[in-house]
Amino acid sequence: MEWAWVDPCDAGGSGDIVVTITATDGDTPDGQLIYSNGPWLPQELGCGDINAAQTTLTCPAHAGARSAEAIVTDPQGNEDKLSFNFDPCTNGCEGDACPL
Repeated sequence: MEWAWVDPCDAGGSGDIVVTITATDGDTPDGQLIYSNGPWLPQELGCGDINAAQTTLTCPAHAGARSAEAIVTDPQGNEDKLSFNFDPCTNGCEGDACPL
């Protein structure tokens, strides 16, 4: 999972952020995987809903870090979750997308 702020990024934390999730399931075509997220923390400062492998979220102003959980579910109901935290104007990654 990776995320990148779309320029220009406001140091106050408002703006668009592109979230990219790379997921594979050996018995499910990529197009049948369902992408979502758990609750945002802080809850009132959520950036919208993850609904695809690549989603552009719009975040309201907030100077501190945010966190959420990305969820990928297959048609049989099996799911994988990955928690992520991000700061305003800071690109990053979690899980296997991060360089070693």
